[in-house]
Amino acid sequence: MSMISVVDQIERGRESETSAFRKMKDRLFRRYRDYSVTFGSEEGRRVLADLCKTAGVFDTGIGKGDVVSLAYQAGARDFALQCLNLSGQGKFDIDRRIQELDQG
Repeated sequence: MSMISVVDQIERGRESETSAFRKMKDRLFRRYRDYSVTFGSEEGRRVLADLCKTAGVFDTGIGKGDVVSLAYQAGARDFALQCLNLSGQGKFDIDRRIQELDQG
């Protein structure tokens, strides 16, 4: 195998890696954009606040119950946190909206 063919294979490998990286980056950007659009409206922020409240995202301490209910609570909390993190909404804004939900 000549040196030129080895270099050519390396270059094709880099192009393939770059293409795969670009596709992954595009998918990740779309995902963040979708969450941002979904939870970026006034209605979306209210829904996100309700999800966070229902899941106990900002509650302190450990919930009560058996192992299965604690696992369920942890899963709900993780889901709401993922929505919050990917949406780009701030914790303080959502916390304020939770307080508004509590007031009426």
